[in-house]
Amino acid sequence: MRIQVGAKDMTRLSVRVSLLMFILLTGSFAFSKTPVCTERALQVVKAMPEFEAPECSDQTYSDETQTSELRKKTLRKRALLAYRKKLALWGTRAQFFSTSALEACEKKGSVGPLSKEEAEAYFTSDIGGNASLRLVTTADPCLPIGAHADPYDAFLLIKSLDGKIVVTQVLDGAYGNLDSPVDLIQVKDPNDQPLVLLRENESQMAPFMHESDTFIAFHINPENSQAEPAKIFPARQMGSSTVSSSTTTNELYSEIYSEEGLEGLKNGTLMAELKTNELDSQAFEERSNRLTYRWDGKAYVVVRIESEPNPVGKDIGAYRACLKANFGTAKVCEEPVEGNVTCVKQNDLAWLNFKANKLQDALKYAQLALESCKDKSLELKHADYNYKQIQKALQAKKH
Repeated sequence: MRIQVGAKDMTRLSVRVSLLMFILLTGSFAFSKTPVCTERALQVVKAMPEFEAPECSDQTYSDETQTSELRKKTLRKRALLAYRKKLALWGTRAQFFSTSALEACEKKGSVGPLSKEEAEAYFTSDIGGNASLRLVTTADPCLPIGAHADPYDAFLLIKSLDGKIVVTQVLDGAYGNLDSPVDLIQVKDPNDQPLVLLRENESQMAPFMHESDTFIAFHINPENSQAEPAKIFPARQMGSSTVSSSTTTNELYSEIYSEEGLEGLKNGTLMAELKTNELDSQAFEERSNRLTYRWDGKAYVVVRIESEPNPVGKDIGAYRACLKANFGTAKVCEEPVEGNVTCVKQNDLAWLNFKANKLQDALKYAQLALESCKDKSLELKHADYNYKQIQKALQAKKH
């Protein structure tokens, strides 16, 4: 039996065959909504350079002062310069692939669409951004590891007008959990000027186990495609209500009490009024401050600071009341689920033992409090006062 095929049918068949061949040959899986790793994208991911500096790869624990000095070392600066050059060459290849494809290759490690399990698995990519901007993060072998955080650097890869990739280092030796992502958000300021926001998330900040965001703002210089700090936020000490509107910085710190984190970002534009929350470190986090910022035409200024009791602080207050009410008894006060109460506990026990004339126990707790309250100026004053009073009592007892 002979089948007659008309010209129109032949055209349709030809289109279908061509489309099928395109999918098979390119591996583009163009109609799949699931992230897909293609062969070419996989090769680009495998070629992504690593920040290597053999002369400073022996990471050890260090304090903040030593870390600050290590950041300035000439060998490290040279290594970072060489790494930026490698990133620029890599970015020239990577710009032809979507971020989702590169992330899929990072996650899967082979060609093909992500399985349901792979797609749902928790994963933090070293590559972020979108079609016009790429964000690359890398561990920093030149800086010491921290007790709960690791050092890393972040770079923006921007395509210039002449088609070249310009690399700007936007985070230099930041510390955080590398499993916590650094997000890139493209927005506009209230003057309708483009901005790039980096959002650093920290999910375990001492002394309380809570989440916070730091928003870091950059302008992209149209002349050289470099990312430059956009100083639009009031300069201040993090965790304090002390604010100076005369100077500005490009960082805005915010506690996370909701999924939004920063209130005032709408439809890709920073609103004329922003609001953030933060714990008040001067009151040992027993209060939280709600800050309202307003755009003055060039930057944000603080127009209102509202203080309110913090739920964690309430629990700590109840715990301290329990310690006082049941001192000298067999009752054990249950410590709050959230919050590190070591400092206040040792301070309170030092004072309670002192009042009970148990001077040796009081001295022991006072010495411990001097160490554990180092980062809490108000509680450190209490610890110092307790220690001096106990010392005086011990001296008087000798005579």
